[in-house]
Amino acid sequence: MSLKGKIDAVKQGRIHVVDELNKYLQKAEEAKELNAFIRLLPERGHKKAAEIDQRVKEGQPTGALAGTIIALKDNINI
Repeated sequence: MSLKGKIDAVKQGRIHVVDELNKYLQKAEEAKELNAFIRLLPERGHKKAAEIDQRVKEGQPTGALAGTIIALKDNINI
């Protein structure tokens, strides 16, 4: 599925962001030996994902990239 397709599916409630986040976190855990990530912030991710899912459920507007799961380079301050 394309990024646009996923964003549309999230906004239509066909995909839940919490579920998508869990898939990505699972993949990161399975590839732990690659040392691709210094740290993961699952609590922060779950909080934001749940907020987006709730906004969709309530019919409230979401951002243009709501539900997009990303990884940031370790030198970017968040």
